Amino acid sequence: PNLSLYEDLVLERQAVFQQYHDLVKRFQPSNDLQDASFQLVQQFQPILEPVEAARLVFTLDTFVRACSQRNLVYFMTEASLMGALRHHGLIPWDDDIDIAMSSRQWREIRNALGNIEGFQLYTPRASQWKFFMSSASSFPDKPFKFPYLDIFFYAEDETHAWAITKGLKHDLIYKKTDVFPLRFRPFEHLLVPVPCNLDLLVRSSHDIDLCVTPEYIHKTNRNVRLREQTSVPCSLLHGVYPFVWVSKSARAGYVDEYLMLGDTVLHKVSVVDGCSVST
Repeated sequence: PNLSLYEDLVLERQAVFQQYHDLVKRFQPSNDLQDASFQLVQQFQPILEPVEAARLVFTLDTFVRACSQRNLVYFMTEASLMGALRHHGLIPWDDDIDIAMSSRQWREIRNALGNIEGFQLYTPRASQWKFFMSSASSFPDKPFKFPYLDIFFYAEDETHAWAITKGLKHDLIYKKTDVFPLRFRPFEHLLVPVPCNLDLLVRSSHDIDLCVTPEYIHKTNRNVRLREQTSVPCSLLHGVYPFVWVSKSARAGYVDEYLMLGDTVLHKVSVVDGCSVST
């Protein structure tokens, strides 16, 4: 693993979401703590500390490199699909990364990820696997550490791919024509594979313009009751966190995506639009 990259990520993460921290400082310790804007910002505060976020992204970087070397098939799933589409990375108030992998390759996956110095692979039979840094934070009653990648397995036939891992079975039943060929999209500093019909798959089950706090906090292994969750129009957070804006591209079959923080463009990429364009 490239430890210098990890050190760079730690420094980078200390400056991430500066607008959030500036807003918090603006309200504290004044008498405006009941202000609606402050309450909103607090409800969508980052769960991950900078070092934790750096560990998670570094773990993903190591995972991507290992999969590339071994020709392992994977794609982002669950909330990480929303992150790739709407934020070009982690959802700012999320705390894990979700990945789907082919059950046909489970032995190769175990051998590849289970033998990386400085990392561990937790491989239970009845639930998702977890890949994490050996130096990550331990839970007193869990055999894995935080933060981690959640790895879910899927099976497939000629027409469909479906989840076989507990916890994802009701969320992943895709037409293979909506998944393959996989497309590569920005996710933090990386390019990661996602289903080719990413926009359709995300919008079929979520409102991309509605920002919702997590239903599960991985950092504390806690389910969040529905009445404790908050949902607001994402437009209220555009000045706090980066969001992706999409426009037509001059290149046929592509769209231009701008990662923006308020009115500031952080970067621009052109990505394939849908599954039909050959690359």
